[in-house]
Amino acid sequence: MNDDAIAYPRDLRGYSIRRCIGVGGYGKVYEASVLRTGELVAIKDLEKRKVFETPGLEARVRAEAQLHSLMNHPAIVKMHTFFEDSLHVYFVLELCPFGDLKKWLSSSVLSSSMRTTATTTTPLLPPPSGSNGTCSDTEARLIVKQVASALAYLHETLRVIHRDIKLSNILISKIQPLTVKLCDFGLAVQATDDDNIAGADRTLCGTPSYISPECLLRKPHGFERDAWALGVVLCALLTRETPFSNAAAVSGGRVDAALEKMKRGVISLPKSLNERGSLAKDLVERLLSYEPERRPSARAVGRHPFITGPTAPITGVAKLPAIRHETRSGSIEITPRGDVVVRLGVGEEMVIGVGGTACTVSGVPIAWNELPPRWASAYSYAAHFIHIVRSRTSRVTIVTDRCKAILMESREDFVV
Repeated sequence: MNDDAIAYPRDLRGYSIRRCIGVGGYGKVYEASVLRTGELVAIKDLEKRKVFETPGLEARVRAEAQLHSLMNHPAIVKMHTFFEDSLHVYFVLELCPFGDLKKWLSSSVLSSSMRTTATTTTPLLPPPSGSNGTCSDTEARLIVKQVASALAYLHETLRVIHRDIKLSNILISKIQPLTVKLCDFGLAVQATDDDNIAGADRTLCGTPSYISPECLLRKPHGFERDAWALGVVLCALLTRETPFSNAAAVSGGRVDAALEKMKRGVISLPKSLNERGSLAKDLVERLLSYEPERRPSARAVGRHPFITGPTAPITGVAKLPAIRHETRSGSIEITPRGDVVVRLGVGEEMVIGVGGTACTVSGVPIAWNELPPRWASAYSYAAHFIHIVRSRTSRVTIVTDRCKAILMESREDFVV
């Protein structure tokens, strides 16, 4: 339990129930206020009759309460306290008033649970600002950065695998800045050995659209299954589609055929993902690698150039060799004088000057930190490309009778 758990009553009579904000198979979630302080909270109310009728569910509910009580992270919904009476089990949780990402993406109009009611007024939530109801790059990177931070905490500090990462388990707590929190630890489990494996558990659990191939094959699973699900989330934020839904559509709507494809690692990324830039697609593809060990860790996701965005101007290019690299949508080139040229299409060109701060887009001068989203993404990709070239370019070479050591331009890598 959190340190302030003593401030929250462990009796339903200590709360004023305001309205129902969610309905599930085993109970409901209510917005409520603490009578003593007036603080708004969420109360998840599970009916014991339904819980006890389902084999293994009572133990899972109690395990969820025990695990959730250990968690303290800004991107995870806080559990204030947990109690029960003869008929119900109650989780008193931090209130996130703007609903979940699935509802946010599904419609540009507010759901009934987010409208003004007789008892409370919830601030309006603007729809995603990308085209066709998708998230903008800025919104997507903000969301994924926060969820990745929460997962890094779960994986590294608590050794917990969430096992049900999905849009509806990511809640919006603030609009400005866009702030999200991970919730629902009903399927979470702690890893039990050094290989990050959830014991001998091969139970097929989770939501079909988000389940990784190794889980579909009932293999022992580790933290990497959460990375796969995060890739599905990012794909959905950028396209409003998941690889699973796209595979089902390609298979004529047959879910079983789509699942078989997922087991074999045959995923169908939405074509619209190509329009979101190379960096976004690169991160999605890395997270959706068939081999679990090839997926980036949650911490590495936070360092990916799509997530970090252009945080500093590109410098030191003049020391690198001239090189040209073709991409799916254009090319990137380091010129002999140290400029970086990014081409996205016929006649579409950005030239990044030697100092990295002055750019021209199709002949129009513009500062690096004032680039429009499409070209800002291209600038980030250029920075990532420069980092790769720098890491493969020797700076200092030392040769002795016993070894050869090369210090690369990145100042990070020695080859001995």
